[in-house]
Order: sequence, then structure tokens, then C-alpha cells
Amino acid sequence: MSLPYRVVILDDEPWSREVVKSLGRWEELGLRVVGEADDGPSGLESIRTLEPHIVITDMRMPGMDGTELLQRIAADHPEVRIVVMSGYDEFAYLRQALQSHAEDYLLKPIDPDELNRTLERCVAGIAAPQVGRPVSMQTALVFSDAELLDEYIVHRQRVFAYLLELDALGVERTLVGLERLIGSRTGAELGPDVGERVMHDFIVLLEEFVVRNGLPIDPDLFRSGLTSNPTAERAPFGAVARIYRRAIEQIAENRRDR
Repeated sequence: MSLPYRVVILDDEPWSREVVKSLGRWEELGLRVVGEADDGPSGLESIRTLEPHIVITDMRMPGMDGTELLQRIAADHPEVRIVVMSGYDEFAYLRQALQSHAEDYLLKPIDPDELNRTLERCVAGIAAPQVGRPVSMQTALVFSDAELLDEYIVHRQRVFAYLLELDALGVERTLVGLERLIGSRTGAELGPDVGERVMHDFIVLLEEFVVRNGLPIDPDLFRSGLTSNPTAERAPFGAVARIYRRAIEQIAENRRDR
């Protein structure tokens, strides 16, 4: 895909669209705002005709419920990166954003740094659409609930995007969110050895990132921290977060020494 990547902003408040346009580092990130819309139906039409790479949308739009709007965008334009804005910290909206594979859920008033970090992840995902290896069948079988599997994949993609940015804090926060999500489900919805399989999936993802990028790090160093480690068995997500932090620190150090 050639730069600049196209962006469409959907919000029923003109001033809100202007705020977003004023905060984004569009040119620096290789982005261009090509269209706007102030209601759901015209927003879908703008997406159809302008074929944007990124859609930034408010959750409450005239003419169409925000949940339905996200569902339509995700179903009709699965390749589009979605950034959700809302003045309401509502779980129903957050849940639909996750199910629609939204890149992030930003609360108004929009923080410029948060917006631009999200746009950076969008650009990274567009430039490298294969976000890590697919989830293994063994890991997928952990989740008997398809909705929970979809949410797991969203969190996994975010971890990989933060890894590309060498953002250890972003990785840690995403893993904490994933741990809470999985912990909120009953055991009946999860297969056996959930923590072990999820931990294995994230470690393999890290190993492949190291190998494919030719990084001068032995990926076995990261796995060694899991062998016969009672702490890892009791708190697998914390163990994975520490391993990713260790890897990111080593990668950053190697880059500084070049």
C-alpha cells in the first residue's frame, strides 16, 4: 500500500471532528484525512466510496446505533482499522469495540498522545498486516466460546503492535486486561490448562519476532524463565509480561549499541 494512508472521521459534532484533525500528526505518520461524516448511514457510505485504511468514529451517532455501526464496518470492511471514541466509559461499548477488532477505545476529551500512539499502531498494522503468526489450534481450543476467542485475538494483536514499538508498558497493560477478561469467565467456558497454553502462545509469538527480525538474542533465554517455575504457573500473565519486558530491554540495548 502506498502512503499516505486514508483516514475518515465519523462524529456528529463538527467541533469534535475539528479537535481530532487538530491533534493528529497526520503528515508525520503518513496519513491524510480524506472524509468526514456526521451520522451512521453517511459514514458507511463514506467508507464505501473513499475506501479508507483507518476509520475514527464516535460511538453515539444519529441514524444508527454505535454498536450496529461497528458491526457493519467490521463485517463489510474487515481490512479497515477502527479507532473508537466515546464520552462514555460504558462496558457495552468497550465490548463491541473489542468484538469489532477496534484498534483502541479512546475516551473524550481525546488525549493527543494517546490518539497518536493509536494511529502509530494502526500504521504499523497496515504496513505489516500479518500481525504475528495465527493463533494455534491448540490455543484456540482453550476457548469454547467464539466471542471470547475473538477478544483474545484482539488482545494478542495489540501485544504484537506494542512489541513492534518496544513498548513494554503497553504490553503489560494489555496482558493485565486479558487476564481480567479471562478471569471474568467461568471455568465452563474455558478449556483445561488455560494459563499454560496462553503463556506458550505468547512466548512462541515473541520467539518468532526475534528470529524473523534477525535480532542478536537467543530466544531460548526467554523460555528458560518458564521451566519449572512455580511463579509462572501461578501467575502466567505476569510471567509473560516480565519476559516481554526483558526481551524489549535487550532489543533496545542492542539498537543503542549499533
